[in-house]
Amino acid sequence: MKRKTFYTKELGKKVAEGAKIVDPHRYHIIRSDGHKWAVVADGKTRALRVFPDQKQAKFYAEQTATKSNGKVIVHKSTGEVEEVVSFED
Repeated sequence: MKRKTFYTKELGKKVAEGAKIVDPHRYHIIRSDGHKWAVVADGKTRALRVFPDQKQAKFYAEQTATKSNGKVIVHKSTGEVEEVVSFED
């Protein structure tokens, strides 16, 4: 008798995403609604702050990451990673 499998690629992707280690000292700069840029802590869904341009968002994220010895991950408007800046000791 053949067993049914419930595993799908979509389920595997969700499991892999959920298994990632969340680092609260890692800050992502991503494109927000319209032409705004948001600073989002790793693992969170709400933005810490939203800025009119990427330069201001990067400045804020770097100041925040410096205090916590964290990382800033800058994303392009397409979502790809553009730059990673580390402030870890």
